Amino acid sequence: MAEAVFVEFGGRGGHLGLELLDRPYPDAEHDWDRDAILARVTIEADELRGEFDVITWSHELAHLRQVLLELIEDLGTPQERTFKFLDAALWLTFGLDKQGHIALGVECRRGDSADPTRLLFTIGADQSYLWPWIQAIDDALIWYPLQMHWQPPVRKDDSPGLE
Repeated sequence: MAEAVFVEFGGRGGHLGLELLDRPYPDAEHDWDRDAILARVTIEADELRGEFDVITWSHELAHLRQVLLELIEDLGTPQERTFKFLDAALWLTFGLDKQGHIALGVECRRGDSADPTRLLFTIGADQSYLWPWIQAIDDALIWYPLQMHWQPPVRKDDSPGLE
């Protein structure tokens, strides 16, 4: 793919970027494998910066989009939605207060869930960020459309520790 495709969550206190790089298994027999996307996660929290490569899926991006849409549906009501990337050991917790302020909690773990090493930080934003974040996912899904003939069910609870 010639053009870089990014899904980014930025605001006060940090930045989380997902650069979509390539389909690692475009000719695979199974839909799940064809839906895979090689991505690079970039994290910036104050003076800390890091990046690592992961596999994500188009259907996973569609699920993240749904989580953001659910926040918009209940604007004005305090709420919290958590999303976990399946293979990235990365949790996003979107907290929205009744004034429209967003606290995006990011938790990044090392590979072993029993390992206590974690990076935790919060990105501050407001409700005006939601549509641009959704648009970034929509743009990514144009470049990396769903390859599955079925949609996995939306996971209802991605809270850390529920694996």
